[in-house]
Amino acid sequence: MPDANAFDPAGDGRPMIGRRQAIGLAGAAVAAGMAPSIAMAAARPGLSGWAVNVDTWWRDRPLEQRIDAAAAMGFDKIEIWGVEAPKRDAAAIARQCRDAGISIVQFTAVPQKIADPAQTEQQFLDAVKQTLDFGVTLNSRMATVVGHQAIEGVRYADALARYQDRLALAAPLAEKAGLTLIVEPFNPRDHLGFFLYGSDDALKVMRAINSRALKLNWDLFHMQRAEGDLIDRFRKGIDQIAYVQIGDSPARNEPGTGEVDFGRVLTAVRQAGYAGPIGLEFFPSKGKPDRQLRSELEALARQFEPNGKKAKTR
Repeated sequence: MPDANAFDPAGDGRPMIGRRQAIGLAGAAVAAGMAPSIAMAAARPGLSGWAVNVDTWWRDRPLEQRIDAAAAMGFDKIEIWGVEAPKRDAAAIARQCRDAGISIVQFTAVPQKIADPAQTEQQFLDAVKQTLDFGVTLNSRMATVVGHQAIEGVRYADALARYQDRLALAAPLAEKAGLTLIVEPFNPRDHLGFFLYGSDDALKVMRAINSRALKLNWDLFHMQRAEGDLIDRFRKGIDQIAYVQIGDSPARNEPGTGEVDFGRVLTAVRQAGYAGPIGLEFFPSKGKPDRQLRSELEALARQFEPNGKKAKTR
C-alpha cells in the first residue's frame, strides 16, 4: 500500500513520491537555482484549499518563473488570466503545470465586448469555441467571463439584455464541452467603464438562463467594494456560485491588510456549501516574502478549514 502522504502530481499514473520528500526536493531545487518543477513540488496541507493567481503574484518575473514559484511555495492549484497567442502559449503552459504537479483551476475566457451591437453572433460564438478549446488544452474545467464593458450609446437595460442573450447561446456549448463559464461581476469604485456590478443583476441573469454550465465567479473583493453584506449575500447567491476569489478591501492585497474578516467570511462560505478552492486574486504587499505569505495563508486556512478538513455544510 502506498504511503498515505504519497501523491500523483500529474494524475497520469507516474511513480509517486512522499509529500515530505517532494517538499524537500522543491526546497533543494530552489536553493540550487533549479526549476521546482524538476523537484515535483507537492502541496503543503495548509495551501491545498487555495488557487494562487499567477497574474497578480510575482509580477516582476516571466510567467514560467511564476508557475515555478507557485510550485516551490507549495501550491498545487493556480488560476491564470489570458492564455491566447501571441503573448502566451497555452500548450506550453499546460505542459509546465503538468510537470510541476499543478492544476489550472480556471482561466480567463477569450476577451470580447459581449454587449456590443457591433459584434456579430458568429464572432461571439467563435470566441466561445476558442475558450472551450483552451479548456481542453489546459485541462481546466472553468473559464472566467467578463465582457460587460459599457458601450457608448447603449442603454444599461439594453446592454444587460444583450449580455444575457449572448450568454444563453454560449451555455449549451459549454455544457456539451464539460466546461463551466463563470461570469465575474466587478465593482464601480476601481473598475470603471463596466455595467455588471455586484450580485443583484448577475444573479438575475444566471437564474434566467438556468444552466449548470453558466455560473458566477464570486470575487469577494469586488462584492465588498460594490455592495458589502458579504455573508448574507453569499448565502442568498450560493445556488449560482461556482468559484470564489478573495482580496482584501480597499487595496486588493492579502487578507489581513484591509477591512474584511476573512476567517469569519470564509467560514460562512464553507458553511453555505461552497467546497471548491479559494482563488487568491490579489496583489501581495510589496516586499513581503513568500514564506511569510505562506504562513499567513496556512493560519487563515486553519480558521475556516480546521485540521485541513472542509468545514461542515448546513
